[in-house]
Amino acid sequence: MYPDFDVDFDGIFDSEGNEIKIETFKNSVDYDVKNIFFNLDEFAETHLVGGTKIPIVIDNDRMNELIESKFTPLDMVYEEMILFYVNKESLDFIPKVNGQLFFDGDLYQIIDVADDGFGVLTITIGRNMGR
Repeated sequence: MYPDFDVDFDGIFDSEGNEIKIETFKNSVDYDVKNIFFNLDEFAETHLVGGTKIPIVIDNDRMNELIESKFTPLDMVYEEMILFYVNKESLDFIPKVNGQLFFDGDLYQIIDVADDGFGVLTITIGRNMGR
């Protein structure tokens, strides 16, 4: 019923030609998170988070979906909201909901923090501009 695939897979190699052994799904996800998702040449960009320049991925599409589905007009107390992904290992702290976070030099309220279990935090922050 399913076609047979005869694929010759030579493995995964780092930039110096050394083979990288990936033995489990978790190892595979860990490799992708560190080397692809947070790669500055792929998806990530550098931002100042809590005083440290680190690679993050900003997700405006997901932020817009949350605004449309989760928040009512009365909930919209923030004039600016940002949702971003960060490798947990890049931070020297775990942000807490209702805490404050400096992001690119501006102070934001932490609205939500979610841990995906694979070392990536999804952080939503908001601020009222000009206050």
